[in-house]
Amino acid sequence: MRARWVQPSEVPENYIAVVGMPIDSWNLARSGTRWGPRAIREASLYPSMIFGIQPDDSGYISSRTGELTRWPSELRLVDTGDVVIRPADVVAQTEGAIEHITAASRTSRITLTLGGDHYVSYPAFAGVLAGWRDRKPGLKAGYLHIDSHADFYDRTKMLGKYNHSTCARRVSEIPEVTRMAWVGINGETSLEPNQFQVMHERGFRVCTSYYSHRVGIAESMDRVLDYVTDGVDIVYVSIDIDVVEGAHAPATHTPTFDALSAPEFLETLRAISAIDNLVGVDMCEVAPAIDPSQRTERLALSGILAALAPRILQSEPRYSKEELEQVFLGWDGE
Repeated sequence: MRARWVQPSEVPENYIAVVGMPIDSWNLARSGTRWGPRAIREASLYPSMIFGIQPDDSGYISSRTGELTRWPSELRLVDTGDVVIRPADVVAQTEGAIEHITAASRTSRITLTLGGDHYVSYPAFAGVLAGWRDRKPGLKAGYLHIDSHADFYDRTKMLGKYNHSTCARRVSEIPEVTRMAWVGINGETSLEPNQFQVMHERGFRVCTSYYSHRVGIAESMDRVLDYVTDGVDIVYVSIDIDVVEGAHAPATHTPTFDALSAPEFLETLRAISAIDNLVGVDMCEVAPAIDPSQRTERLALSGILAALAPRILQSEPRYSKEELEQVFLGWDGE
């Protein structure tokens, strides 16, 4: 969105800090997610252009809510660049990423990390948590994993303990994590018995795609957010674009076909925008070279804006319900 670049240690107070983590050294199948951060950044030029072509800066009316949204006079968003890349050393990669994200999170309102394979979520969350430990000693954290897969293996035969299939398990081992939930899990190979047992013992929650399809996104997200925000000081949300149906998001490491539709995905992330103590988000597994249509990175960017636009752009009610109903047939707001 043409945000200015700053060192991670120089993020202004209460700004959103963007971090890139272009890694895909520790995944099991299709590579290319290391190009995801650049593709998402390039996709984010589009909204700045759309607002920029207006001759009067009047903003746009949402046909969904009726709100008027404008580009702010001050974009409270900065880009801290990419973390150090150490593709041959998982420990050094993890430590370097945590150091960068910790520095950004000491002053940011929210730290947004762009991946990269989903291993990104472990160092990203660890870094955000470290930054917030300095701000709120003794805190408790909630972690929400939006994905078609649980990523809750303790280890895998080929890649050991630190990879995109184990990231959520590593997160669960961080002492401050008292609430942990998943949204969008689907398929027949998402959970091993030992994974289910740990979830059961820890009181974690899983909202499958099937449940969301049955009751609707609004009801399922109400239940998830009631749980994951209860009694915690901060909330972190990790997003794998493969939570979206593969026909809508083909450029990803592991496309699935019993997942959320693109509209359901955006509705899910609009629900995330209501979390008052949201301090970290990551968007992972975009592999742009797989599909030249660019629709996967555009969808990833749309999801980020669904979650964060209320904190970036300026929105306000402008027209009466009667005026909106006269123009938008069947309009009833949200």
